[in-house]
Amino acid sequence: MSDALDRGLDEDDIAVLFGCSVQTVRATLSLLDATQAVREAVEAGTITVTQARQLASLKPEEQREKVKQIETATAGTTGHEKARRQRQVLGEAKPRIKSRKEITKALEDASGEYAEALRWVLGEAV
Repeated sequence: MSDALDRGLDEDDIAVLFGCSVQTVRATLSLLDATQAVREAVEAGTITVTQARQLASLKPEEQREKVKQIETATAGTTGHEKARRQRQVLGEAKPRIKSRKEITKALEDASGEYAEALRWVLGEAV
């Protein structure tokens, strides 16, 4: 893809040429800034493209270290457990979705439309 850019094609043309979305082209091109270790981890399925893009913003030594940490942490795991461990290594350990307990606690202090929305999430909407 980088060769196509060098030849003067834009991201839209490359997407048509490779039969993918422009977003996929951008994600793939952003991996060129990552180290070989990161690219190999993506190929092996150890990390996702999104995680590789995050790692690409780090210094090369830090990228290699994070890949090693992820490989060690996720060895022998699959699914949600693997993803959870990947997020821990990358510093994203907080769950994306709030628990029912957290929502109920937030509802105690909420008012107006926000409180109605929280009740709806909990299935208590009237």
